[in-house]
This record gives sequence, C-alpha cells and structure tokens, in this order.
Amino acid sequence: MPLLRGTIHELTGAPNVGLAILTNDRWNSAMSQVGAALVRPEILPVEEPYAVQLGDGRFATAARVISLQTPAAEPDGTSPFGPAQGSLSTDELRRLEDALLRFLQLPLLLRPVPQLRRPVGDASRYANWGELYVGNQLTAGERKRFIVVSPNEWNAATGVVSAIRTTSKLKLNAAQFPKIQGGRIHACCGDLTTFGPGALLLRRQSRPTPATSTLAEMVAIARGLVITHDLGGALARAGI
Repeated sequence: MPLLRGTIHELTGAPNVGLAILTNDRWNSAMSQVGAALVRPEILPVEEPYAVQLGDGRFATAARVISLQTPAAEPDGTSPFGPAQGSLSTDELRRLEDALLRFLQLPLLLRPVPQLRRPVGDASRYANWGELYVGNQLTAGERKRFIVVSPNEWNAATGVVSAIRTTSKLKLNAAQFPKIQGGRIHACCGDLTTFGPGALLLRRQSRPTPATSTLAEMVAIARGLVITHDLGGALARAGI
C-alpha cells in the first residue's frame, strides 16, 4: 500500500523522530521515493520560521524535507519508514504547507513578475539557489546532479541546502519534471531533499555545464513543486 500524504511514520533507527509525508498520493503510488518532512523533538532557532509544532510537542520542519525510498522499493525489505504514528491534523498540514511555500520562495517565483534572489555574502562558500551541483557521494556508481531551491540566506547561514535531483528520463507528466539546462535534462520535483554541509561539491571544476539555471527554469520548477507537494491550497492562501 502506498504511503499517504499527511501521515506520520516513525523513522527507522531514530527514536522520537518521525516522517510526515508531503508528496501527493499520485506521486507516492507511482514512484519509488516519497518526500517527507522530518518530525523532531527539538529544532534550531534558525528553523523556527519554517517549523510547525504538532499536538505531541514535536516539530515538523519545512526546511528539512527529505526524499526516501518507499518500503516496496527496498530490495532487502528494509525501509526508513517505520510504523504509522498517526496523521497531521488539517490545521497542522496547512501550516506546514504554508511554511514549505515560504521556504521555497514560491510566492516570489509565481507572482506575475517573478523575482530573482541574489546570493548573499561570499557566494563561493555555500551552494547557491538556482545553481546546479554534483553530489559528493556515488549513487549506483555515479555522482548525481542536483539543483538548489532553498533560499540563499538559509544556505549561507546553515550550510544545509534543499535541492532537487535531475534526470534524463521523463516520468509521470512534464509539469512535475520540468526541463532545465536548456532542455537537456529534467528536474525531478518530487525528489526534493535536504543535504548537510559538504554533501554537494562546490568547486567550479566539479560543477555541471551549464551550472546556472534561468529564471524561467526556476519558475517551472516552482510550478512542479506545487504539484508534487500539493501546495495549491497554500498558494491560494498566499494570494497567488
């Protein structure tokens, strides 16, 4: 059975940490990975604008959305998703959607005249919004490429970034896999995930070519994220 949006599952091997499913149910039933917000007993002060305190006292954080393999996709039968712990209430889910919308800067990108966010401080010291990077670790014998969607202020302050995996293969529909790099590859919007410091290679010689997306490509990614993470209601609440 596919994991359902809004349910909270125990994170295997991490006591008192949960996973609140955020990708839409069509994505969850069709794909081998789903997106979830971490649910933790404590958060850092910098996370507070993007966090929702739940009824059990823990916090679901829009700045810590991760993409994980579903139980059916794991060949050895193991899964990061432990037993279901319940579900987000309607209000909790709406507040988490609103927080994710703000964190990803979607109101700025989806307004009639999109706004481009510039780097802050020394841009060479952190992964920049709208830029493409290669992962530091090998996955299936290769280094995957990712496009950063978290705000530069966050990236510079924390060293933690949210990014989307890229792929040469189109699955589901084109809106959820918008073309980037001039149409050469697709951004897999449902695979939004969080990377810690050092997980992406920042050196210029390690970057893809081209390494910078266009504003139109980032707007297309924003639209894709609205679909994959079911943020249409949050967008309406933001007046967009």
